[in-house]
Amino acid sequence: MSTLAAAPTGIDHILGSLGTGGLALVLTVALILGVRGHGKHRLSHVQAGVIGFLAGTLYLSAGQIWAFAGNLTDSLATTVAGPGGPFGDVGLGAAALVLTLWWWLGKPRPGKAALLGVMSGSLFSLAGGIWSVASAMVLATAGHFGA
Repeated sequence: MSTLAAAPTGIDHILGSLGTGGLALVLTVALILGVRGHGKHRLSHVQAGVIGFLAGTLYLSAGQIWAFAGNLTDSLATTVAGPGGPFGDVGLGAAALVLTLWWWLGKPRPGKAALLGVMSGSLFSLAGGIWSVASAMVLATAGHFGA
């Protein structure tokens, strides 16, 4: 007598095995198509910023070529913020808040909002506190999508 067993159906990998780099690639393509979209699927500045944040957070986790955006943001943030910076002793939390205010209240065009979102992905993880909670939640959720 033989028993047939079905494959596990947990929510471990909803979309199969994407990998962190694969999910970063998918979000990058969504950003490019949504920002440049000429049809009815153009992203708003809020949508572009959120997708940019998700992508930026995954860039750090994916490493290799994806880490370039995060490394660039980290270098810029530590140059502007911190002791001895051009604005005095500015913490990374203040830099994260300024970036968020610029994105939310400034209402930039979708392309600039996407860039601000990507930058905030790495800056939030550096800043610590409540800012890093958002990055940790993104990475935990990405794990359920096979990343």
